[in-house]
Amino acid sequence: MTINGNYTSTEDLAACSLNIIGTSQVVISSGNDFIIDGIVNVAATASFTIQNNANVVQKQNVVNTANASVFRDSNPLRRLDYTIWSSPVTGSQTLKQFSPNTVNNRFYNYNATTNLFNIISDPLNQTFTIGTGYLIRMPDNHPTTPTIWNGQFNGNLNNGTTEVNLSYIGSGQSFNMIGNPYPSTINANDFITDNLSNITGTLYFWRKTNAAIGTAYATYTLGGSTTTSPSSPTPNGFIQVGQGFFVEAKNVTTPKVIFQNSHRSGNNINQFFRTSEIERNRIWLNLTNTSGLFSQSLIGYITNATNEYDAIFDAKYLNDSPVAFNSQLDNQEFSIQFRGLTFNTTDVFPMKFKTDSAGEYTIAIDHTDGIFQTNQNVYLQDNLLQLIHNLSNSSYTFNSEIGEFTTRFNIVFEPQALSVGDNPSNENTVIAFVNNNQIHLNSSNQMIKKVKVYDVLGRTLYTNVKVENLTLNISTISANNQALFLHIELESGEIEIKKIMF
Repeated sequence: MTINGNYTSTEDLAACSLNIIGTSQVVISSGNDFIIDGIVNVAATASFTIQNNANVVQKQNVVNTANASVFRDSNPLRRLDYTIWSSPVTGSQTLKQFSPNTVNNRFYNYNATTNLFNIISDPLNQTFTIGTGYLIRMPDNHPTTPTIWNGQFNGNLNNGTTEVNLSYIGSGQSFNMIGNPYPSTINANDFITDNLSNITGTLYFWRKTNAAIGTAYATYTLGGSTTTSPSSPTPNGFIQVGQGFFVEAKNVTTPKVIFQNSHRSGNNINQFFRTSEIERNRIWLNLTNTSGLFSQSLIGYITNATNEYDAIFDAKYLNDSPVAFNSQLDNQEFSIQFRGLTFNTTDVFPMKFKTDSAGEYTIAIDHTDGIFQTNQNVYLQDNLLQLIHNLSNSSYTFNSEIGEFTTRFNIVFEPQALSVGDNPSNENTVIAFVNNNQIHLNSSNQMIKKVKVYDVLGRTLYTNVKVENLTLNISTISANNQALFLHIELESGEIEIKKIMF
């Protein structure tokens, strides 16, 4: 296709190649896809503009001569907020030219060795490296209310296979900031699947705003995705033009990711999963409080998953927020965790809650699908207060002190699963009672290993991690006419919860 004259698209286009000649001004409008088999040439006297949410998708690995302007809008952000950008063009455009009103010390790359963002020393001369992500603060004249910023990339349209070397430092410290190198969206599932020998299957997208409380990263795997706030976008299976993100490298020789034209896609191709035979039964859980905290986790059952860690489906929590509610597996936190399709109502998902601020919190179901949307209730088990709450009917509000709590909460699927240590074959009995302002514990045949005492606000009043006896007397607690909860761990690892009035 040769264009000699001004042209603005009103529909999707397709061509074997594209030549824009003379002084033609060609615009691909928002929402339109231009599929091109071969090369794109743009005369030096012509112009080629790709508007926000438009896509140019090429199939052949050819080098373009196509200086163009590619526009990409940010999310609604405030002046001090950040975005991870990645350029879809090659050329001489510097970071400062891309965002001229961002102060010079607010351009960052990422150091996988230290797990820290590093200030770029000279953004006035630093050009974009294709396939690399850059954390850039909003311009200093940007409004203090959430406002879209219009990014503009100028250069030769990038095309063909792009390889990006990664750094592997060690488990949990091998995150790399990369980005979409094309003037089109790419299919996240295709990208993950083709790179699984070099990376885990989780993509981490920066979504943090300056005033937000909680994690900065939305997560995406082949099993689903989580978001960072009710108003933030949830990854939908496509990596947008100009979008930077994080991946975790595997322990392989010279790890790298490869972007290919086969990953590229247009906006109109909007299938969340490529394989329709995948069965998904999922539960999205939200932790909130009155101060605006938001933490979301995803658990469930999916085709081809196992009950162990599956890098293709499970997303490790980045641990970038002191307040979170996540599932647990092998002493690790997961923002996304799946099991195989063999569902049993006796299943238990251990959850970890942590906070650096004492107070009131709420756990609720955001949404569900599969069996959890139709005929299977979801229950929250509070082992501290010895309660089972039906989350399918309503949210659960509780109080907590500061700390990390790995045994307080479970997600279960039948209401009678009340006690973690409740085993019909266990003949051991622990008796707890109050006498003469002392708490007395007596275990019938198992040594008591650890004891913690909480009040109704979840505050720890007493801890003993080396009891090693069948009996224990506690005389150091000062309380008047209130309910106390005793978390008792026996030598077998079984847990018993006792409620007493003191």
